[in-house]
Amino acid sequence: MEIRRMLFIVPIIITFILVSLSMKADADEFESLKRCCIEKLNAGNHQEGLPCCEKAIAKAPEKDAELFRYMGGGLRLAKKYKEAIRWYDDAIKLEPGNGDLYALRGITKFTDEKGKGAGDITKAVELNPNSFSVNIAAALFYTNMHDIEKAFSFSKKALDLAKTPSEEMNAGRLYEKSFALSADKKQSSPQKIVKDVKTLLTKMFELARTGKNQKLAEYILYMGKDQARRGKNVVNYANADDKIQTDSVARIIKGYLDQYPSHEFTEFMVQIKDDGEWYAWEVTFKKDGKTEKAIFGFLKLKDRYLLGDID
Repeated sequence: MEIRRMLFIVPIIITFILVSLSMKADADEFESLKRCCIEKLNAGNHQEGLPCCEKAIAKAPEKDAELFRYMGGGLRLAKKYKEAIRWYDDAIKLEPGNGDLYALRGITKFTDEKGKGAGDITKAVELNPNSFSVNIAAALFYTNMHDIEKAFSFSKKALDLAKTPSEEMNAGRLYEKSFALSADKKQSSPQKIVKDVKTLLTKMFELARTGKNQKLAEYILYMGKDQARRGKNVVNYANADDKIQTDSVARIIKGYLDQYPSHEFTEFMVQIKDDGEWYAWEVTFKKDGKTEKAIFGFLKLKDRYLLGDID
């Protein structure tokens, strides 16, 4: 009787073990394919990433919004925008509250047909206003739409939300680009900064050229040894050390102006550092076919721009 029972139970146990092993093998293969999909596409390799995604989706135990998202991203890299949008549609059906998905679909719609995607970008911001990827997508969208104010606002927020050097670099590029948008929108705040810093630097050139160093000091950032003041205050010309810094700046500027009879403002730059927002003009000095470039960097302190670096 005991032997008969064993003969009945053993095959069941063996079958269970085989099924379990098969299920584990399938699960392992799925995870491997999903990992391949994500890693390849994160590296920008859609040629190898997309086949992994397709196989992973086929092996998935249930519909996977993350895989649908990566499938859309891979097709976007392959410039198959309409197919990508359909995968984002499927991902959004699974996760309708995910703003990142709306942002990706919005950017893809815009890439496929300029002007499209605004509704998705608006929805993304509404759902996830403090998401880096949503804000960087919105900044990219409005930069390409030449909407200076919105591009500037979203790129600035993306910079504030950035957590990695790569995120800071991408957001910084969009932040800088917002300053270079069409010149016919001169009343926008970024364009005003460009003009204000140029006007200030022109004024400083004249003060240095005419030897009015005490007046020049009003526009120079203290960069001396006093750590309590360094990068936080304007120089005080009545202070001996501050006077030395001011006179040094004046000599450098006057040296360029004396050596080169003409100059032009060739490039405006923006950089976000730990101590705040830096705005810089690259100036090209010219004489008889010879040129020399210098970069004059200003730190914004409250409502003022102070010269803190000449490179």
